Amino acid sequence: MQQFPKFAWKKNDGEFDRDIIQQFIDVRPNHHWVLCNNDVVISDLQLWTAWEACTRRFHRKSSLARTIDAEFLRYLSGTHHVSEAFARSGVNLNDEQGWLLFLPHAIFSDDTETQHVIDVVDEDVQDVAVQILEQMQCYLEDRKPAPSTSSLTQLGISNDIQSLDIEQCSIAHIHQADLQS
Repeated sequence: MQQFPKFAWKKNDGEFDRDIIQQFIDVRPNHHWVLCNNDVVISDLQLWTAWEACTRRFHRKSSLARTIDAEFLRYLSGTHHVSEAFARSGVNLNDEQGWLLFLPHAIFSDDTETQHVIDVVDEDVQDVAVQILEQMQCYLEDRKPAPSTSSLTQLGISNDIQSLDIEQCSIAHIHQADLQS
């Protein structure tokens, strides 16, 4: 499986404030850049699953959110409500670290059901990620997702599901985003 374009970050001074969220919105090149909290990124498979559902909805012009980043967070959070998605997956005031994600552009085949990724992690995407983080007074960290039961709690998944692994739970949660009303 191809690695999802994700970049772990940490705040330089160890403190996150509301201004940094607005600063992120101002400095990112487009809505294909997403800032999320540390606990919600579980695996590449989870991120690709949310991306696929999100881009398909956007292609069909049936998304619930107005922007692709908000729609992606909605799927990642497994909810029908955009505001709840930001509460679950967005950066919180006490977060000192998190993830910067790049949502690759998709090309759809003529049947409109088959999609292909066209932008992947390359030097240009990583350079842009570093520039965004520097302007936010954050730095790129070399770490992998560390899924835990707190990841499930943050996403709004019941912790009493112990028969499945965390990745499977997060993927099932993504698919239920369209089932809730």
